[in-house]
Amino acid sequence: MTEENSIEENSEVRASDSGLDDSESDGSELVDSELVDSESDGSESDGSESDGSESDGSELIDSGSDDPESDAADPESDEDVVFQDDFEATPVVTAAAGSESDEDFNVRDGQEEQNDQQARSKFLRSGFFSRRGVFMFLVAMLLALFVRAFVLQAFYIPSGSMIPTLQIDDRVLVEKISYRFRDVRRGDVVVFHKPEPGYEISDLIKRVIAVGGDRFELQDGKVYVNNEPLDEPYLEADTMTRMKGLIPGCGNIPVENLCEVPEGMLLVLGDNREGSRDSRVYGPVDADTVIGRAIVRILPISRISFI
Repeated sequence: MTEENSIEENSEVRASDSGLDDSESDGSELVDSELVDSESDGSESDGSESDGSESDGSELIDSGSDDPESDAADPESDEDVVFQDDFEATPVVTAAAGSESDEDFNVRDGQEEQNDQQARSKFLRSGFFSRRGVFMFLVAMLLALFVRAFVLQAFYIPSGSMIPTLQIDDRVLVEKISYRFRDVRRGDVVVFHKPEPGYEISDLIKRVIAVGGDRFELQDGKVYVNNEPLDEPYLEADTMTRMKGLIPGCGNIPVENLCEVPEGMLLVLGDNREGSRDSRVYGPVDADTVIGRAIVRILPISRISFI
């Protein structure tokens, strides 16, 4: 009896085990069939969401082990879950893409700023701002100052005292070398420091008529130097030279129309004899006050010429 009972119990256990196996097998088949249906439904509803349907299928498998019939009863809820998951995943992808674009934009900004800094530093190291450029600039400035002080200087003509030779607003170049090697000569057009205080203009330009030791005299509106009439082709025709009073600073006793020029002095007149304030007013000027000799008119361009 005991053996039979044990046999029966074993058979019941086997039967129960087999029943359990059958139930498990039936459940797995049910789950598999439901998975196929859900995949087919998901593919018919939206064929592009294959990845989402597969992920939802895994969720159905997990839930189907408890109640497969409830999962089969509401297939639309599964599709809703699929679409909801896809909708929620989209912003994440977009945000990731946006973050990458921001990083790229920041990288481009950094590269452009670095390129600008390199270009500025290269510009500062080259050309004018380099050591060589600064040195050349200083040399050019020193050379210009040297030329202006000892070689050439441009002057502006503000008045009409030298008409017709020079007009108002003309520009002339004055050379400063020749008088270091020779004396001033009659007929030279010279620039000199003003002999009278209180003048707004610091330098004057006139023509030398007589030098130290010469005898200057006016007769009938004509200039005589050392008792000889002076040829003056630079004057306009029929120009008359008249005295403006006794000439101060002469070597002789002041006499009207006569002046003996002291040594080292120059008697100067403007070519516009009626409109010039010159040695007839302030007397002979010191030769040491001469800056240089006007040699060429440079402006206006239409009147460029030697003087």
